[in-house]
Amino acid sequence: MTFNYDYEIAIIGVGPAGIQAGLHVGRRKHRVVLLGKIEESALWSAHIENYFGFSEKVDGKFLLEEGLKAVKKFGIELILEDVVTIEPLDLGFKLITEKEREITSLSLILAMGVKRKKRCLDRKKGL
Repeated sequence: MTFNYDYEIAIIGVGPAGIQAGLHVGRRKHRVVLLGKIEESALWSAHIENYFGFSEKVDGKFLLEEGLKAVKKFGIELILEDVVTIEPLDLGFKLITEKEREITSLSLILAMGVKRKKRCLDRKKGL
């Protein structure tokens, strides 16, 4: 029995964990896709001090963008959309993105981390 999949590995999450997972599996020449919205990562608006390799404060946005550049060098496809549905198959998974793109993958890595939360003005007012 032969199974056809778009990718061997789908990684949901384009934050530090998803990018790192992508780097590891991409180096091993797997067909990999990385899915998510980079600007929703908690790291996107962060400023990091005392980070290895940087003598000055570094923006999280810069680190994420550099991470995605490295991932692309290994031939990993980026789909900058949220996954809204995950359906298990007999063997593997079917993912549906917010723009109704269907993707099949033999395996799945969930690296969603935390979303950056916008400050709620009502909370500030005590409501």
